[in-house]
Amino acid sequence: MTQLLCAAEACDRRAADGLALCWGHTRAIERDAPRLAVLHDELGLVLTATGGPGAGGFDGGTALNFDAAHARALIRETLTAIALHIAHNRGIWLPGTHRLVRLPPGVHGPYNRIWTPNTTKHALANFIATHYLWLAANQPTAADRLDHTCHEAHQAAYPNGTRVIDIGRCPMEDADGLQCLGNIRALIRDEDSLLPKACQCNASEDHVWTADQWHALGRRLQAKPRPLNRLTSTAYGHGGWAERRIGA
Repeated sequence: MTQLLCAAEACDRRAADGLALCWGHTRAIERDAPRLAVLHDELGLVLTATGGPGAGGFDGGTALNFDAAHARALIRETLTAIALHIAHNRGIWLPGTHRLVRLPPGVHGPYNRIWTPNTTKHALANFIATHYLWLAANQPTAADRLDHTCHEAHQAAYPNGTRVIDIGRCPMEDADGLQCLGNIRALIRDEDSLLPKACQCNASEDHVWTADQWHALGRRLQAKPRPLNRLTSTAYGHGGWAERRIGA
């Protein structure tokens, strides 16, 4: 029986049984997809250019780090393409949730339940990581594509002498009015002062604080956080579905 070699670029190891990739590149798919979602968040901290290579902008406006913007677009394109390939070829849905839609006035009955895909970067990345074995067997080029995108994104997010530090729990609320579950992070460059250019939540791109908002952020972080709310039950009653939130 002839043992096939790994289909990944420049790999001379043997493919795992039933797969087109070796175990190293197979596991890399599971690791690299979520890593891309994290890099997308961290690239948001360097979108404002510092005057180095790849920086640019229009007169009178904020300079844009074109390398970071390109890397974020590449991450979105890669995750979307691979996730759509999985869903189409496996005949399954993209990750998502059911959304309750009210009936027109005068129409009685339960609310319609509509499937709404969750196309956020973290949802797509986790979806890809879940199907890493299928990709290793049927779409081995996904390993090289994810690796290439990780390399490009890492170069843009972490130029020489940069690091990311954790600030604390995000004090904002999410779209549902619940306390955000993300953490605030800041990217420090060697050419910066002791304070970062901006602080951003890793769960929501809308939760960002610029230099003139640090004092307000510090006061919110020092304040006692309110208890997290959670969705505890869903009951079917007269008029449709009803959801109740109580404190944790």
